[in-house]
Amino acid sequence: MLVLDESGATVADPDLKSGRLEERQRPVVHRYVVDVEEQSHEEVIAEYPETGGKDVEIVVDVEEQGHWETRLEDGELIEFDGVIPGDMPHELEVTDAQSYMLYTPYTDEELAEMARLEAERKRMEAEAAEREAFLSSAPARVEAAEAAQADTDDALCAVYEASLALQATVEDQDAAICALYEMTLGGE
Repeated sequence: MLVLDESGATVADPDLKSGRLEERQRPVVHRYVVDVEEQSHEEVIAEYPETGGKDVEIVVDVEEQGHWETRLEDGELIEFDGVIPGDMPHELEVTDAQSYMLYTPYTDEELAEMARLEAERKRMEAEAAEREAFLSSAPARVEAAEAAQADTDDALCAVYEASLALQATVEDQDAAICALYEMTLGGE
């Protein structure tokens, strides 16, 4: 498809990173130009002597040859990439519209906004990758936490049992001290 810049010049290879394309149309006029005129002659088919009339047939010796040319409203001749129907009458100028893509360079503000959006997109992708890595390692971390919790539970149980044993020992020691004290008091 035809690509033009804002001045109407053809853009062969538009850089879509530094500009955008917008579909547009412009009015054009098609006109048939005859390259070779038709050449013909008349042949008499029948004569009528009593009236002096005759029937004639036109025989074409050389067919008319030509081509369609397309011009803008200002008269500038252009290449038309559309289709002109073959049955279009050659005597008339045909008004039509030519589709083209308008290449408009981005402004500095638009380029800055695009760079900001690209940086934001990359940041979000990095966060998503980090989150995915965190979530994919979650089962192993949960398993490790459960194992550590089991070890902590075992240690607490051991401390509790040791505390109970110590409490029993302390009670036994208290009873022995009381008995000694009572013996000491009773022995007076």
